[in-house]
This record gives sequence, C-alpha cells and structure tokens, in this order.
Amino acid sequence: MTVRVEGLRRLDDVATVEELAFREIRDAILSGRLEPGSRLRLRELAATLGVSSLPVRAALLRLRTEGLVAYVPHSGSIVAPLEFEELEEIQAFRSGIEGLASRLGAERLTEAELVRMEQLLTELRRVAQTADLDRYLDAEWTFREICFTASGRERLAGYVVDLRRRAERYLRVAFASPSGLAESLRYQQAFFDACGCRDGVAAEAVTRSALEWLKEAIRPAFA
Repeated sequence: MTVRVEGLRRLDDVATVEELAFREIRDAILSGRLEPGSRLRLRELAATLGVSSLPVRAALLRLRTEGLVAYVPHSGSIVAPLEFEELEEIQAFRSGIEGLASRLGAERLTEAELVRMEQLLTELRRVAQTADLDRYLDAEWTFREICFTASGRERLAGYVVDLRRRAERYLRVAFASPSGLAESLRYQQAFFDACGCRDGVAAEAVTRSALEWLKEAIRPAFA
C-alpha cells in the first residue's frame, strides 16, 4: 500500500528533529492521514519531512513501542492495523481517567465555561449535519476539554489527552456514519446536562457509558 503523507509539515529545528519527526508521524497515523496497513518507507518519510533517515528510523522505533507501527519481515514498517483488543485496553484506561476528570470538572465549572460548552454543543450539531469528521472531532474534543481542564488536575488532564489521541483512529470508525454522529451527539447533550447541574457523578456516568457505546459500536468491524 502506498503511504499517504499529505499535510506533514517540514521540520526546521535540528535540535529537536527526532522528537518532531516522532510527533509528525504519530499525528499522521492518529488522524488517519497514514492509514492502517500503509507502508512506512524510510526515505519517503525523510524526504517529506526534510530530514535525514536517522531521526525517522528512531521515530518509527518509538512508535513501535506505542503499538502504532508494526514491523513486517521482508516488507519493513507499516502503520499497525486496528485491533479490537487494543481498543478494549484504551477504553478501559479512558473509563477510569476520563470518568474521574469528568466528575471533578463538572463540579467546578464556571458559568462562563458552561456558556462556552453550550456554544460548542450548538456547533457540534451544525457540523454533524455536514458530516465533516475532522471538524466534528475537533469541536467534540474542545467541548469536553473545557470540563477536563476545570478539574484543576494538570497531570490528570495530560493523561486524558494522551489516551484520547490513542483512541482517535477508532473514533473515526465509530463516527463515520450519520447514526454514529447522532449517537455521539446524544451523549454530548447528556454530558452537558450533567455539567449544567454541576453533577459530577452523572457526568462521570455519561462519560463511561459513551466510552462503552463506542467500543460496542466498533465491535462488528472486527467480526
């Protein structure tokens, strides 16, 4: 399979070139610009990023430890296929981490933050009508991030961000259809309602239910 690298930015800071190569390739995988099963040709990636092969090779090794890149004998590195077992593990972690962040954040939201969440919820409904998945995912994350940040737990919020990024490939599968977006919107409304009441327990429950729904919605794709 030919690798798609559109949208990768040129790297100019040689002092951090390995880290930036890692981030750029990781972003391309998680966003779907590099699809599961795509071959990751060392020289092609290096040329696109404007760096030597060495930092790209190091980046691919790091991505293998994260499970995002796999090595196939006689073929080289590829974007790791989607696996239901991985999704189960990600969602189990997210249920605990995001559940806690939702509960703490919902209890501490300010009126201004709730107004902003309501605006974003309206934006989510509008974007869902256009089926623009990239914009929907961006708006959905911004909407929920307000609550997570309100928790006041910087380290906790960092865990949430990392796990969300790990899940994005699977979110795209779940939200790819109009029914998937409609179900997502239902959960976002329920989450906002809980936040509006400063009901942390309800916000946590909605978050966990939404994560379980996403897992089950994707399960048939692996049958």
